[in-house]
This record gives sequence, C-alpha cells and structure tokens, in this order.
Amino acid sequence: MFRRAGLLLSAVLLCSLAPAWAEEHWVDIRSPHFSVLTDGGEDRGREVALQFELMRSVFSQLFLRDHVNQSIPLQIIAFKNAEQISHFAPQFRGQPLTVAGFFQQGQDKNYIVLNLDANNSWPTVFHEYAHLLLHSNVGGLPPWFDEGFAEYFSTIKIGTKEAVLGGIPEYALSVLGQEKLMPVSELFTVGQSSPIYNDDRNHRTLFYAQSWLVVNYLFSNARLKDAIAYFKLLGEHVPMNDAIQRAFHTDSATFDKTIADFYRSTGGRTITVTLPMGLEKISFAGISVSQVGALAILADLHLHEPDYQQQAVKEFKAVLKLDSENVIAHRGLGYGFLRSGEFDEAMAHFQRAAEKDARDPMVHYYWAVLMAQKQQPSLWPQMEREARLVTQLSPEMADGFALLGFALMSERQTDDAAKAYENALRLSPGNEGYAATLGDLYISQGRTENAKLIFVSLQNSDRLLISALARNRLEEMEADRAIARASAASNQSPRLASARGRLVHVDCTNSPRVTLTILTTTGTLQLVLPDVAKAVKITLSCGSQSQNVAVKYLDSDESRLAELVSLEIE
Repeated sequence: MFRRAGLLLSAVLLCSLAPAWAEEHWVDIRSPHFSVLTDGGEDRGREVALQFELMRSVFSQLFLRDHVNQSIPLQIIAFKNAEQISHFAPQFRGQPLTVAGFFQQGQDKNYIVLNLDANNSWPTVFHEYAHLLLHSNVGGLPPWFDEGFAEYFSTIKIGTKEAVLGGIPEYALSVLGQEKLMPVSELFTVGQSSPIYNDDRNHRTLFYAQSWLVVNYLFSNARLKDAIAYFKLLGEHVPMNDAIQRAFHTDSATFDKTIADFYRSTGGRTITVTLPMGLEKISFAGISVSQVGALAILADLHLHEPDYQQQAVKEFKAVLKLDSENVIAHRGLGYGFLRSGEFDEAMAHFQRAAEKDARDPMVHYYWAVLMAQKQQPSLWPQMEREARLVTQLSPEMADGFALLGFALMSERQTDDAAKAYENALRLSPGNEGYAATLGDLYISQGRTENAKLIFVSLQNSDRLLISALARNRLEEMEADRAIARASAASNQSPRLASARGRLVHVDCTNSPRVTLTILTTTGTLQLVLPDVAKAVKITLSCGSQSQNVAVKYLDSDESRLAELVSLEIE
C-alpha cells in the first residue's frame, strides 16, 4: 500500500516537474565510439550511430590514419521531430530558430543535435563532424581548407559497401555559376578574423563555395599531399606565393586557371571510398533511459547553450527533487556554480557526484578546473590527482592532459608538465593555447630549438594574443642567443697558432710587459709577452729590430692582443 503510494507520488512529481519533451521514451545507443540519446526509437538510434561510425572510417582512409582522435567528448542527441528539437534550437530575439540540426561546441563536451524527421539534417551534421575530426587529428589548417573540407564532407552518401564524397552543395551550384572566383592568393590568406569569412554581405558564400571547389580539386586529383606540403612550408614561414610554387609546382596565376578550368570542365568530381569489411557487424547496445535520466542529459545540453543556461539550472534542480543522488544533475549544477565563481557551492555538488560515481571523468575534470581557478598552492597536489584521474578515465580527452600539465607546472615539475602538454597537443594538434604553453615549458627546459619550432608556427596566428606572444618569444630567444654568442666569444679558450715573419720592433715602454711587431706575408702581427723577465728561452732587446723569426702564440679575439708562447730566431 505504502509502496504504491510512493510510486504514485513519484509519477505525480514527474508530471509536474518534467517538461513535456522529457516524457517520451528515451534510449541510449552505444557503439564503439559514440553515444546517441534518442526519443525516435532504438532502430533509428542505431542508424545514427552507424552513420557516425562509417564517417569516422571514411575520414581515417582519406587521411591515412590508423587511429582517429576524439579530443573532446561528444554527445549525439537525435530528436524524433521538429517540435522536440525546437526546445533546444539556437534562439534569435528570444525565439527558437527552425533548424534541421545543429552543433554546440564546448571546451569540456561537444553536442551534435539533429531532427530525425528532417530530410536535410545530415549535411549540417556532417559539416560540423568534419570540423571535429580535422581539429582533433590534423590541426593548424587555414580556414579555406577547414571549411572546404567540411563542405566536401557534408554531401557524403554512405551505402552498405562504399561512400561517395564530393557532391556539390546546393548553394554552391548557383554561386560558382554566377560569381567570379577569387584569386587563390586571396582565398588562401583569408583568416578567422577576415571580413570575407565573417561578413555574410562580403563574399562569405563565395568563400565557402570556392573553398569546397579547391578541396574537391585536391581530392579528385590525388593532390592532398601537395596541400600538406604547402601547409608545412607556411609553418616554416615561407612566403605564400613561394609556398604555392614549391608545393603545387605552379605559380598562383596558373593555379587560378587550373581551378577555373577544372570546374568548367567537370563541375567538381565525386570520389568513392570502399568501406572496410566488418563495419556492418559493429556491435550496438541499446539502454533504456528513464525520464529523469533523459531530463538530466538534456539539461546538460541546455547548460552548454548560452540561450538556455538559466533554464538548465531549474531543470537540474527538478531532477534532484526526483532523484537526489543523480550524478549528472549534481555535476551540472556544480559546473554552473563554477562558471559563476561560486566555488563552495560547486565543490559541494562535485563531492556528491563523486561519492555516487567515482569513475565519472567529467566530475574529476570540473573538480580540477575549480582548483585551477582558485589558484591556491595548497590545492595543487589535489588538482594533480583529479586531473590525472581524468587522463586515466578518459584518455582521449586533450584538456585532461592540459589540466594535468597545468597542475604539474604549478608544482614546478617542468619535465612532467611538458610531457602532459605534449599528450594534449597530440590529441588536439590545432590547439594553439596548448602549443604556446608547451613552447614556454621547452624554454624553461633549455630546449630552445623545440620551442622555436612551435613559436615560428604560431607567429602568424589569427589570434592576436597568440601571434604577439609567439613573436615576443622568438625575439627573446634571438636576444638570448646573441648574448650567449658574445659570452662564448669572450670566454673562448685561446687557440695555439704559429707564424713566420720579420720581427721589426719590440716595445718595452710598459715593462715587464713587452709588445712585439712582426711583419708576415699576410700582414702585421702584434704579440704580447706579459712578463719578459719570466719568459723561458726568449731573449729580446728593446727597440727596432730586423730578424727573421718563427713564433707560436695563443690566438684570441680582435678585442685583445695575442699572447706570445715561443720565439725562435731563424
């Protein structure tokens, strides 16, 4: 009787506290590399997970990688219809936009959200997933390749045995047919802060379309290796036009014509990638998720969206009223308090979450972030322990290694800190913050050549703080090298040298120090004898001389006279 009353009360609370979109039947589909939360049924969830597994496989073949990094945890959420996704869509003037899918980026977690009922949701998803793959596995790429590849990947068609890439995006067909192409010398210099990249009124559509075209040309003609050589030359600070000539074996004007002719004659080509055997046998696990569990996960999505963060706090509190031990809700509320600087409140929730699930890497991650922000030396050992747990529980999370590096750096463990940041950069090659910190650690280790390679690659960053830091470090290292050269020259051990010539004068005005002037076939040589009275087997008379001599002396720099060691009259 009492148990039935308790169940009835829980049901009443759930109906009153949970929003309508959380009342669906939710399932979590787990594949080897992905987690898909969906209210669209287990079969549709499996389809989504399989699509992502196949995309991952195609990427590994295109870039010849045995292992594909995923440096930031990814949660995929597949809503069954437009009504469901509208509660999470980005807003404009307080109203949700109509979207088929969207990507929500975060330092701690990324979300891909899609509407299963929309016919056009996949291109957006494929585009954003391509960015994730590039940033986690290649990094350091200019916007034209980053966006061009994402557009190239966005039209992928995946079958049972093969995938077809390179189809022209719908908008690009009209853009490339109506607008004049930019010179590649202009396209290749577009940066993250460029108006062409950021202003819809200023060729942004052409930028995307032409970036797709150039990437299509590279893959269609097996010239990806030339593009990689070009990026490497830019990293070595080779001027762009010289880099184009050396990497693509043509000048930029001819390259312009090549791209235009390629599009005029082909309209862009598709390529076919054969899928590896066995992918159809990928194992999936379908786990039923309670309404409270789904509400917690979806509240976490809201927490990562600027338009919904206050709503997320209310949702987490509603979850805790229904399940006071819910790990995701405690973790999420703690993260919300952390971001607002309420450290004690955040700590209390992280402790509750850790007590319930000590193997949740995100709890330890947020805990380490909190300690890093408090900047108290007494907390550094615990920050190291929490960050180390993140690297063990989530070994592909780049920021876990960066946090560990920061903790070790705070504890003056420079060598171990450098190793941690090397791992972070391995998992996220394009992260310029990791690279800059690692460069500074290399300097403190005396590994200046390693540091120079990093800062040379960062000196032209679109991020002004990074580029300014890199140039400053390069100037400092050059100044240190100049000082070291001068110091080495002044402290250099003298070299024993010999000469023959005519001794013409012995200056004794500073006796017992005497100075000899000798005419040789190569010029005048002046030698000093610091104390003639102590010299062995050297007998000299002062004044003018005319004797052929053979001398040995300690050669020195031009700032002082060489010292006589021996003299023989010939």
